[in-house]
Amino acid sequence: ITAVTQVAHRHLAQKSELKRALFLPRVYPFEDSLWIEDHDGVKQLNADFNMESYPVKMIDEKARFGRVHAIAYDSISKSWIGAAEPDWEGTVENHITK
Repeated sequence: ITAVTQVAHRHLAQKSELKRALFLPRVYPFEDSLWIEDHDGVKQLNADFNMESYPVKMIDEKARFGRVHAIAYDSISKSWIGAAEPDWEGTVENHITK
């Protein structure tokens, strides 16, 4: 559920394109720390944390915190937008139809 929530928030509240909302690294609260997706595909996007001040753990794995395929409706252009998880095995498509 946290993966879906993060993608939805990035797309709806932060106004990221759906494809980018799916691409950005995920975080996951675990016990007393925050685990952050930190594999080669997203490493350059992550902030630098002072590990002594913040209880975080950088996770060097793809697909660790859930994966999402998503669709959205653009009421202005009256079109559907679909996108697939970019770091998952298989084909990735970003589709827009009117």
